[in-house]
Amino acid sequence: MNNNKEKIEDIQFDAIVVGTGISGGWAAKELCEQGLKTLVLERGRMVKHIEDYTTAHLDPWDLPNGGKTTQEIIDRKPKQNRTGYTTQPAREHFFVDDIKHPYNEERRFDWMRGYHVGGRSLMWGRQSYRLSDLDFEANKKDGIAVDWPVRYKEIEPWYDKVEEYIGVSGQNLGLKHFPDQKLLKPMELNCVEEHLQNKISEKFEDNRLLTIGRTAHITEGTKEGLGRGTCQYRSRCMRGCPYGAYFSSNSSTLPAADVTGNMTLRPNSIVHEVIYDDVTKQATGVRVIDAETKESHVFNAKVIFLCASAIASASILLQSKSDRFPNGLGNDSGELGHNIMDHHFQVGASAIAEGYDDKYVKGRRPNGIYIPRFRNIDKKTKMKNFIRGYGYQGGASRSDASELVAELKYGPKLSEAILKPGQWNVNLLAFGETLPDHSNKLFLDYSKKDEWGLPTVTFDADFGENEMKMRVDMQEQAIDSIYLMNEIDRVTKELISTRMNVSTDSLNAISEVFFPEDLESQIRDNLEGLLESWDIPITGRVRVRKLALKGTLLRFSTAGVYVPYVFEGHIDGGLHPILWPFTMAHEMTHGYGYGDEGTCNFIGYLACVQSDNDVIRYSAIRAYWRYLMSDLRKLNKELYRQYMILLPRALKVDLNEIIEYMDRYPDIMPAVRDKMYDSYLKSHGVKDGLANYSHMIKYIKAYRERG
Repeated sequence: MNNNKEKIEDIQFDAIVVGTGISGGWAAKELCEQGLKTLVLERGRMVKHIEDYTTAHLDPWDLPNGGKTTQEIIDRKPKQNRTGYTTQPAREHFFVDDIKHPYNEERRFDWMRGYHVGGRSLMWGRQSYRLSDLDFEANKKDGIAVDWPVRYKEIEPWYDKVEEYIGVSGQNLGLKHFPDQKLLKPMELNCVEEHLQNKISEKFEDNRLLTIGRTAHITEGTKEGLGRGTCQYRSRCMRGCPYGAYFSSNSSTLPAADVTGNMTLRPNSIVHEVIYDDVTKQATGVRVIDAETKESHVFNAKVIFLCASAIASASILLQSKSDRFPNGLGNDSGELGHNIMDHHFQVGASAIAEGYDDKYVKGRRPNGIYIPRFRNIDKKTKMKNFIRGYGYQGGASRSDASELVAELKYGPKLSEAILKPGQWNVNLLAFGETLPDHSNKLFLDYSKKDEWGLPTVTFDADFGENEMKMRVDMQEQAIDSIYLMNEIDRVTKELISTRMNVSTDSLNAISEVFFPEDLESQIRDNLEGLLESWDIPITGRVRVRKLALKGTLLRFSTAGVYVPYVFEGHIDGGLHPILWPFTMAHEMTHGYGYGDEGTCNFIGYLACVQSDNDVIRYSAIRAYWRYLMSDLRKLNKELYRQYMILLPRALKVDLNEIIEYMDRYPDIMPAVRDKMYDSYLKSHGVKDGLANYSHMIKYIKAYRERG
């Protein structure tokens, strides 16, 4: 590459490209191949393919502190450190120093950057997906911001060209909102991911699918560039790939531009202004500060491409002031710097995957799973409380010895543990769309300048109401996708096992005769023992009794109530006996000061399942199982029906017996009752009303994860 700094100021270039990241590399390639003499400017240092990937072959023991981030790095890169992955010693040299390259915030905005030849093409996540007409038409249909000036059919040939050149692996699914691509063979899912893929396909009716990520990695053959070969499954991509297996400007487009002889590359060149000629009414060049010498230069060209990233390019335009554009080049509307959009993430779910301890993975696959958007695609998937959508990335893996607690294992035990893989874990992380919002902006602060005398960028941006509502759904659906399916399978097995401990009789339902005479005392002792183990003081002696008049509460679909004035809970005398233990525990929990229904379900459940009595345990497990199945029914009625059909005979007998028993006291006004009770709960501080009962699912999940 011609990177000679001398005498190029006098050259009249055909084109100038500012930035060497993904868009800058492509601009350089296309311009040079069309015969244009092109000056490519990069504000950062030179990085040569392969030889400047200094950590590419280092193992953890080769790195300082075993590859752990030091306090010194964090002190110099506090904002870059917010993501965690950017400041690991193996890759932190590709991310900027926050002290040397500061920015300001009125509202938090994470601006992760790399100043070097190749830009973020060396550190990107490599996930490569197409927008569809669902995306291109969204602004117009939603009445937000301005309509896109193009549609998918216009962009499709360019998608084809780029994908065929760089190499993108993955699997086509034939989804209109998730367009098929020019793909190399996909990377393989592991055994846990395949299980999750099958479960999602079975249990959801909203076209929710799991696939391998579509990522810019060569999985077969070679591609143009500097020796670009197939992925070696090292998962060290952000260090720079010496095999050229993933697409970067350094391995692909910049070498293609250089081979034409038309490219002049100048690193350490900070572009801060596009020069506008008031006479010709055209941009004629750029003003540049040499990052090393701090000398000023002017370079001229007929065409100028700003490819310095969204933020940096906007900053350059804001600094490009003239009589014609006093507020920045092209900023007649005053919108320049406004409507900052970024994906929002860091919401999801994780779970332990059991039953695969005899299996492991091959290599370190530098890619994860992907669940394409399934919200607001059509009328069936339309959400009432938010627009647009999100997808999930993630994957399954086995934990390693890094999770060992030093106090638990040492000497021979430690040596043995290190040689064994840990448990399987599966994770889903949502990535959602941010709506354009005028209030989300950046502006220049001329009172706070960097060491080159340029104004620093100040951000004033945050996620809006639509994003916040979407994030709630992101969390809930991630839990539903991973946890609910595994938990139903686990609890169903536990329910069957406990039922067989109570009685192997599959023909007759469990009746009152199986209960201990001191049922109330046993439950109270279990409950008080649980609360004391949590260092929660016990006040009073809570009692629970059956109402003599059967059906008094059941006719309002209520099994029990707690009367605080007498420290006494009441359960309906017509309640089926198998429901007594859990209902008693729930009402007693109210008596010990808990008003939240989900909390009372959770604590009552724990008090019962820790009992030595299988009947008490069965009552609580069955209650929890019903809440799980209720959620499944909301997600997929057909799958719910299939689950119920496949239940063992003994469970079906019990369920039918309970239904027949309770049918003697039908709810007299269910619709009115639901509204009244929902309002009652909300007025007493239970914000989500009736829905609060099912919160026991997430409470139990958190409790199990805590161990």
